[in-house]
Amino acid sequence: MQGFRVEGGIRNMPHNFGIDLRRNKSLYVLLIIILAYFILFHYLPMFGILISFEKFSPVKGVSGANG
Repeated sequence: MQGFRVEGGIRNMPHNFGIDLRRNKSLYVLLIIILAYFILFHYLPMFGILISFEKFSPVKGVSGANG
């Protein structure tokens, strides 16, 4: 059967992250921007939602609050 064949699998991945970073610097910059967006607008608001359902005390903090 003739067709597309992938050889090597994980072995063909770059062995040196520094070389890969220099070759694909612009892609990594875009990746950092996207990750920062998701952390800032999707994960940090969850902290506020957690506080809104707890009996929050500034003295005890979030971990000391009882639900």
